[in-house]
This record gives sequence, structure tokens and C-alpha cells, in this order.
Amino acid sequence: MSFIRKIKKGKKVYFAEVENKRINGKIVQRHIQYLGTVPDNQTRLTTSLSDISVDKVKLYGPLLILNHLAN
Repeated sequence: MSFIRKIKKGKKVYFAEVENKRINGKIVQRHIQYLGTVPDNQTRLTTSLSDISVDKVKLYGPLLILNHLAN
């Protein structure tokens, strides 16, 4: 599972998406992608809830229970 890591170099803060893996008993970080810097201390990695829309909703719970009862 990947996560966002802050990398501080001098006065700047850089962001990178990394993943931890165990190789020969040691934990090694693998860089997946470089995300850049955040200008003027503004959050750039999150989005507003007003920008999100739901296109389709599927009912899964009742079908799962019915299948379990039938088995």
C-alpha cells in the first residue's frame, strides 16, 4: 500500500508517493511517483467535497446476505 511522504531539503518540502517493501530482511522504500512541492503552504493533495459527484449506486449488502443464506 502506498502513501505520501514529505521530503525536506533545505527550506523546501517535496512530496513523493512511496511504498515500503521488505527485501532480505530490510525495509526498503520504493518511489512510485514524484508529486512536487506545495506552493505557499497550500494543501494540494486533497479535494473539496463540492467537487465530488455520485454517478451510480449499487446495492450489494442484501444480495450478499441472500446468497449466504441460500448456501
